Amino acid sequence: FAASSPDSRSDSDNGEYLAGVRRILNSQHKFDNFKRAPSYNRVLEHVSRDHGQDYLKILERRSDGLLQIAQKGVLIEDKIGNPRKFTYAGYPEPLSPTTLRYVKVASDLNMLFGSELGHTAEIGCGYGGQALVNDRLLNVKSALLFDLPDVNRLVNRYLNCFVLEGAALTTCLNYEMPRDYDLVVSNYAFSELPKAVQLSYLDKVLT
Repeated sequence: FAASSPDSRSDSDNGEYLAGVRRILNSQHKFDNFKRAPSYNRVLEHVSRDHGQDYLKILERRSDGLLQIAQKGVLIEDKIGNPRKFTYAGYPEPLSPTTLRYVKVASDLNMLFGSELGHTAEIGCGYGGQALVNDRLLNVKSALLFDLPDVNRLVNRYLNCFVLEGAALTTCLNYEMPRDYDLVVSNYAFSELPKAVQLSYLDKVLT
């Protein structure tokens, strides 16, 4: 679908989001600091310190061990894009509340489906943050990441800063035929899409 068409945009995008993504892609300095860009923060990387504290409390109450694994990996390695981080009591290093949310979602998935996620798809993947956390904390054989072409370029650039345990491939809805997945996830994005796009995702991906 046409990224420039208002009828195809998600509820969170007034056109400035994609323009901001293009600016990030065209400048190394902007990429190095993209998680702080105001136009980007309207859609992503806007989780508050207090919400980060809430996610921490939930993770601390669970006995799945994922918070401890994340503390040694994704939460400490979390430097690409210069995310906003905050100090939380009991934690020596500042932590990104957005990444804490991704860890909490990974913990939810583990609780609901177990750690062996197999072949997955993600609808609306931002810069690939959830995909990276899932790869680090769970057993994901492959992740097919659906978004718009310019967003996919940012996802590829971000994820290529890391070595993944599984495989990740970006794609667009118009490029894909229906196929089988073990799990499909969408962190808010599907609910924000226009109905026509939702129906196409239902036909091609979710069913």
